[in-house]
Amino acid sequence: MTSLKGDEVSFDVVLAASGSFDFNCEGDPRCQTMVVGPAYGSPGSAKITAHPGARLKANGVVVTVVAASRGTAVLRMSPR
Repeated sequence: MTSLKGDEVSFDVVLAASGSFDFNCEGDPRCQTMVVGPAYGSPGSAKITAHPGARLKANGVVVTVVAASRGTAVLRMSPR
C-alpha cells in the first residue's frame, strides 16, 4: 500500500521483468488500474487505486480491501 486517502487505497506493483504479468480489480466499480511501461533494464509497474469491497489480483497475490477510513485500512492478503 502506498497511500490511504479517505476510503481510497493505492498500491504500486512491480511487474515481472519477463514482460508477462496479470493483474485486475473486481468488486469495486471505482477501481482504477494503470500500467507504467518499463525503463531500459528495469521492470514495469502497475498502479491500482481501490476502495472497500475491492479484490485485487497481482503477481500471484490476492488483496481484499476490507475497510478503509480515518487513516486506517484493513487488508486481507492470500496467495492466488
